Amino acid sequence: MKNELLSLLNKNLLAVEPSLIRKFDDEISKIPGIIKLTLGEPYFNTPDHIKIAGIKAIIDNQTHYAPNRGIVELREAISEYLRRRHYAVSYDPQEQIIVTNGASEAISTAMNSFLGEGDMVLCPSPAFGLYRNLAKINGARYIEIDTEDDKYELTPEKLKTYLDEYHTSVKMLVLNYPNNPTGVSYSENEIKKLAEVLEEYPIVGECQEVCVNG
Repeated sequence: MKNELLSLLNKNLLAVEPSLIRKFDDEISKIPGIIKLTLGEPYFNTPDHIKIAGIKAIIDNQTHYAPNRGIVELREAISEYLRRRHYAVSYDPQEQIIVTNGASEAISTAMNSFLGEGDMVLCPSPAFGLYRNLAKINGARYIEIDTEDDKYELTPEKLKTYLDEYHTSVKMLVLNYPNNPTGVSYSENEIKKLAEVLEEYPIVGECQEVCVNG
């Protein structure tokens, strides 16, 4: 039965490799008293006011199916937060914002929506392993951009070099910042310079919180 089920699986799924960081975490977790810097889990518990809000929502029977895009009030709060406190940008909560179960679902949704067989994905290396696996599942080719010589930052010059080489097949650039695992981030000016390069190519750019047409 196991072999029969395997034969029915998406063949691309069989190419996905186990997470190395999970394997490493499993090994070192056996060491008593160790301070782990592996999975990036917050060192603090969920704050009490958030726990209480969750409990209150259950008591108030907010336990039924939510709209596919997420609860309207939450989308409106996200829109206001982005406008007023974070990025000074305006997104329509009715049409331009969806709520996901964490960042991984958002990343998966974006990459699954755009990628298909034969597409190429560019990603500065090193990077979070999920991107490579999602590319494989969708039959896309994952191209690493080595950033070691540039202090682990993607430069406009190097981005243009790769786009010129692969531009006929490149569908997406994944820009992982603050970078996992190096911690490198980008200034507003650096992002603008990368965006200026992307404007010349029919490519989707995905970062941690938004997916925008380049």
